[in-house]
Parts: sequence; structure tokens; C-alpha cells
Amino acid sequence: MVIVQQDLYKFYLRVQEVIMDLFTERLIYSYTIEEELKSYLGLVTNVEVMRYITSKPLEEIEGVERFAKILEINDEHNKLGIFSVYIRDHQVFAGISKVVPFEENVYEIGYSIYPEFWGSGYGTEISKKMVEIGRSIPGAKALVAIIDPNNIASRKILMKSGFSFYKKGDVYKLPAEYLKLNL
Repeated sequence: MVIVQQDLYKFYLRVQEVIMDLFTERLIYSYTIEEELKSYLGLVTNVEVMRYITSKPLEEIEGVERFAKILEINDEHNKLGIFSVYIRDHQVFAGISKVVPFEENVYEIGYSIYPEFWGSGYGTEISKKMVEIGRSIPGAKALVAIIDPNNIASRKILMKSGFSFYKKGDVYKLPAEYLKLNL
């Protein structure tokens, strides 16, 4: 019997889901891998998605460079990193999420999903899962999330997950709002 690449990928997702408990009621999270470059580029070149991140879509070359950094981050960290997010029932790529080191004993969470999934509760589901992962990190004292101050939906999602305003700053030379959750 010949197993096609798609079947192997579905098997890979299922193994991660079971072994690492990387799933929620409606979503599967998997460490982002090379084969997901096309899906990632679709996300970061989307005008609506990037409006609240860099204020404009990435050029493909910049997306490829960022994707290479994602793979490096995932190679460096055990149980942390950048996760691809899939709709569980359809195994459709919905976006990405992350739990990464921010500063000593503080970790950053984040997520981006395609606009067709906005307003569906997936953002809340992802945020809560990233908080769960963050809470499981030995020695972690806090989690931070960085948002565009105009992204009211993300602020509400993060506050539902226990975050509160921490400080103002900037990211990519754009205004940013930092939210924090003490653990």
C-alpha cells in the first residue's frame, strides 16, 4: 500500500495531537513544519490579517524569511514555539499561534487566523490553549501578548483569557499595546 504525502501529514497531525495534547474542542495545533510554507504565506500576505500586525501584507520574500525563523524557533524549544492551527473537523489550515520566550520567566503568546474564521470563537479557543501551554512551563511567572491598540477583538479575547493592560510600546515601528497575565 502506498501512503500519499497528505495521508502522512494527517498521521503526523494525529500523533502530535495525541502525544502532546495539542488540541482543543474544535482545533488541532501542530509545530509548524517546512511543508506549511504555502499556508503560512497565504496568511501573512493577506491584507486583512496583517492590518493589525504590520499594517500591510508581507512581501513573499519577507514571509519566506520569517518562516525560516519560525522553523529555527521550533528547533530550539521543547513544547514551545510556533504552532499551525487546523480546524479539527476539516483539517483546514486556519492560522498560526505561538508561545515563545519574551524575557526571563516571561513568555509571549500570540495568534493570527484567516478572516473567514473571525467571530467564530476560534481566537478565544487558541488564546486559552496558548495560556494553558504557558502555565505548564516550569518557572514561568507571566505571559504577555502584544496587540495593535485598534484591535478591539483581540483585546477582548485576551481579557477573557485573564490578561490585563500592561503598557504601551511599539512593534515594527507601529503603536502596540502589551497585555499581561501573571501566573
